[in-house]
Amino acid sequence: MKECHQRLKQARINCGFKTAAFAAERLGIPYGTYSGHENGSRGIKEHELKKYAKVFKVDLEWLAFGKKFRYQSKAIVVGNVHGPGEVMTTTSVPYIIEIFPPFAIEDNTQALVVKTDYYEPFLSKGDILLIGEKQNINHLINILVTINAQGTYCVGKILTENKGKRITFQNIIGKVFKDLEINYCAPILSIIYNDKK
Repeated sequence: MKECHQRLKQARINCGFKTAAFAAERLGIPYGTYSGHENGSRGIKEHELKKYAKVFKVDLEWLAFGKKFRYQSKAIVVGNVHGPGEVMTTTSVPYIIEIFPPFAIEDNTQALVVKTDYYEPFLSKGDILLIGEKQNINHLINILVTINAQGTYCVGKILTENKGKRITFQNIIGKVFKDLEINYCAPILSIIYNDKK
């Protein structure tokens, strides 16, 4: 099993800091201090570990003890996912949540929160969808996307584009909607499954 200093180096590299010198500069600490932490010649204090975990976007317990590796970030929830015809919840958006995505992401990546069991077994209440930038429909045909139709976010794939904002859409559980008018479409970058299921 890796030592703390080896996990520190891994976290630095995974976060995009190519050199220890660059990381030390970004952290605002002397290079000798940081390089000593990373090569194992110097002990790391608790407050230093917390700072490294925050900057490198990793779970503190993983960095310190090697427990389950997780990236850590913040996302902006811009909406909630419901099933067709379901009453939308009244949660005010946007709001910020702390997340543990499967890979490093930029803070403030946009997200949707699943508020329905309609998409079982593929999605459940509490799952979080990380979404990319809004894009032109014809760039997103046959890939996993989120759309907004009649004020409701849905998950699935666009089968065909019909005259600009009208599409044939297949939701994630296979139901097809023809000639659906949408006002928003974005790719799904990743799904963070609710681990409280």
